Amino acid sequence: MYQLDDLLHLMARLRDPQYGCPWDLKQSYASIVPHTIEEAYEVADAIERGDFAHLPGELGDLLFQVVYYSQLAREEGRFAFAEVVDGITRKLLRRHPHVFPDGDLYGAPDAARLEEAAVKQRWEELKVEERAEKAAVPEQLSLLDDVPQALPALSRAAKLQKRAAQVGFDWPEALPVVDKVREELDEVLEAMSENDPEAITEELGDLLFVVTNLARHLKVDPEAALRAANGKFEQRFRFIEQALRTAGRAIEDCALEDLDALWGKPRKWKSATGRRPVRRTCAPLIGGHRPAPVQCSSVKGRLWLFHYATSCSKPGWSTRSRPSRSAKRSRSRSAWSTRARPRRMRRRSSPPSRPWPRRPPATRRSIASSRRRPSRRPAPRRSSS
Repeated sequence: MYQLDDLLHLMARLRDPQYGCPWDLKQSYASIVPHTIEEAYEVADAIERGDFAHLPGELGDLLFQVVYYSQLAREEGRFAFAEVVDGITRKLLRRHPHVFPDGDLYGAPDAARLEEAAVKQRWEELKVEERAEKAAVPEQLSLLDDVPQALPALSRAAKLQKRAAQVGFDWPEALPVVDKVREELDEVLEAMSENDPEAITEELGDLLFVVTNLARHLKVDPEAALRAANGKFEQRFRFIEQALRTAGRAIEDCALEDLDALWGKPRKWKSATGRRPVRRTCAPLIGGHRPAPVQCSSVKGRLWLFHYATSCSKPGWSTRSRPSRSAKRSRSRSAWSTRARPRRMRRRSSPPSRPWPRRPPATRRSIASSRRRPSRRPAPRRSSS
């Protein structure tokens, strides 16, 4: 079995000026960067798909990128691969004093075990010290100095927000971030109404930045969430292609209504756990009813309906086809409650024809209360005086 030294020797042979590979001899730091990013994403893709049979090969491709950079640096007299290994080992020894209290890699493992919060705090303190050492001018040191510019935009936005949150520049919870999302969405609509391309680009960027902040508050990785959404879209679109191919129809000849009908079939959408996801709509339940979908030709009209639905929603109502259990327990059994309605109405699946809530028909309890007979007690006698 080949070892790491064999890979280093192979890299040196590929870069040999006389007998090496012509393609490898033309490469530089900048020309290899796209390949490095691609290999890193292929590692992430193999892990996400659970393809552990091919994961060693993808990790090897990524390791080869590190060896490639080290060979270029060795040829220029900057550093060698051994210095790369030495640097990362020293850094991890320094950042893990709770594991290596004396800084000895092969010391006895007898250090006291710390809580995760304490370890994380110490880690951040050490990174601040390292940033201060790297800064050319200590007075201009910033928390955002070492956030790489080449990171994917969503990941870099989340990292910038996380750094700013360390000094308290952050919302205390997720709900104010939701309000900020709505505010940025209104600004996008305003820019669209003015037909200003630069303003639209700027406002869309602000909207994406705030949505990333919302994902961070909800403990969701925005890159992972977007990758999952891409995969779901790809799965659904492939289903449409397969269905049309089976029917002998070309997707270019189909109307949008036909494609949307195939897209909305619930029998094909299954999550990774094998369960069918709950069908959702942009409008929440309002007064026990879900607003019927209304066809609007303009984007502004559709977003207005969304704002109307969210502003009129009652507290405790979820966006599912039925209220959540906690919401059911918290609401009283009034005429507006689903528990007070007849079972036939509670199981109603089709939404009302109007886009706004209609007061539900009177229930047995409300009918009984409205038709209550007068009391049989005799009226009090008036005094003769």
